[in-house]
Amino acid sequence: MSVNHLAVLMVCATLATLFWVYPIRLGRAPVPMIGILLALLVWVADQLQLTSSPQYTIYSSILGGFVCGIIIMSLQWRATRGHPLERAALKWCFLSIFIGSLLLIALIMLPAALGGTRAVPLVISLASVLVLYLGLAAGLHRYRLFHVERWWFRTWHWFFGGALVLVLDALLVFVIGLAGGMALLLSLAIAGWVYFPLRQWLMGLLGRSDQRLLDSTLRQLVNNLFAADSEAGIRNAWPGLLQRMFNPLQCRAAEIPVVSDVQVSADGARLYLRALTAADPDLMLEHPDQGGRLFTPEDLRVATLLRDLTDKAVAAVRARELGADVERQRISRDLHDDVGGRILSLLRNAPDEQQEKLARNALQSLREALQALDQSASCRLADSLEDWQKECRERCEEMQVPLLWRQSVDAGGAKLSVRYDINVRRILSEALTNAFRHATPGQVEVAVRGDECRLDIHVINDGVSAGRAETDVLAGRGLNHMRTRAEELGGTFSFRLEADQARLHASVPLDPPYGVACCSDTATTLR
Repeated sequence: MSVNHLAVLMVCATLATLFWVYPIRLGRAPVPMIGILLALLVWVADQLQLTSSPQYTIYSSILGGFVCGIIIMSLQWRATRGHPLERAALKWCFLSIFIGSLLLIALIMLPAALGGTRAVPLVISLASVLVLYLGLAAGLHRYRLFHVERWWFRTWHWFFGGALVLVLDALLVFVIGLAGGMALLLSLAIAGWVYFPLRQWLMGLLGRSDQRLLDSTLRQLVNNLFAADSEAGIRNAWPGLLQRMFNPLQCRAAEIPVVSDVQVSADGARLYLRALTAADPDLMLEHPDQGGRLFTPEDLRVATLLRDLTDKAVAAVRARELGADVERQRISRDLHDDVGGRILSLLRNAPDEQQEKLARNALQSLREALQALDQSASCRLADSLEDWQKECRERCEEMQVPLLWRQSVDAGGAKLSVRYDINVRRILSEALTNAFRHATPGQVEVAVRGDECRLDIHVINDGVSAGRAETDVLAGRGLNHMRTRAEELGGTFSFRLEADQARLHASVPLDPPYGVACCSDTATTLR
């Protein structure tokens, strides 16, 4: 009965002071600790029998704790104004505690505190405690009321470990009939050599699952670092890494006033992460493992580690891009000052018109190469379409082959990177070269179609003989070059033969940085 009184007083003290710290802490005063100390003093007074009966030390004290809990709850109700999630959790938590405690007070404590007798048997009265526990369990499932992560697992292991020793001891004493000392010794031996190693193995197995998940995520982070072509690739993969690691119910962009780069909310329901760069949004993750648990200090440590590694990955890519840009500028200067000067001398001293044309073409190719080295250079899509058509027509006129040009692209004010323009130009040039080298076409058809996402290029020529198709066309080295250029732009390439026709198709995206840089104010689209 003495232990039972202590337990009841501890429950009363913790429930009465719970709303001082949950869901919003009302102040820095150690009110829960003060409540526990007062409960201990009341229990000591009861043990020393400082009063005539437990009516004053136990039952009246519990009744006073109930009243104090109501007062503190009213303060918490006022503090949660403007916090809908905290107010909802407070409602549920207070409802379950209030109803369960009120039933217990009315059926057991109040009659005893007033010196009367219980009208309901004690066994039935104690059933009111179930209302309290069931209400808290439902609130825990609905609102994730308390931070019950790893300690509950260890607590249950501790409980079952002690229970196993008691069960083994009772089994050996009452069933097998061993003496008390021998039974205790044997039960401890079984628990120590069988149960505890098995429990340790199980806990290690469960712990390794988290480690395997972290290892997998870190491996993916390293892969992103080495596979990403740009800083944007790492930034785009960042939400996926968080999703993979924590598997939250929701991962969304949110404007959050975080104090540090990574932060967990007070209730453990949300993880806040500051954006990697000013161009990205802040992220908020809610309820990890699909709502199965709350964010823990370990999750905060892992998220901080992932954030630091990702920041370093972004910095490494920026340094790599800066170094590549410096090298491009050096190559550009060397080509312009050395090779450009030599080609210009050849152009001025050309002995005939043919040599002058070759030198002029070489100079034009050098200019295009220099423009391609400038990552910021761009050109209008309309100009590129006109140049592509002009070059294709000139090539066909030289070979005296009719050109059928089909175009369905609304260029508007869209722009292309110079590298994009050169790659498409080279694909068209190589396609015509293959047609003239490996076939005797009566006509060449070029179709260019585009929408807001992709640019499709079709080149069709006839005049392919069966023998040439087998020995030349299928083995053409130019096909690999065209495929490489299309894939460099993030597109696809295909080539096939149908009867005496060769059909080439390249499909490349028009998204930056390769393709169109559309402005929202002009609403430029490609159709």
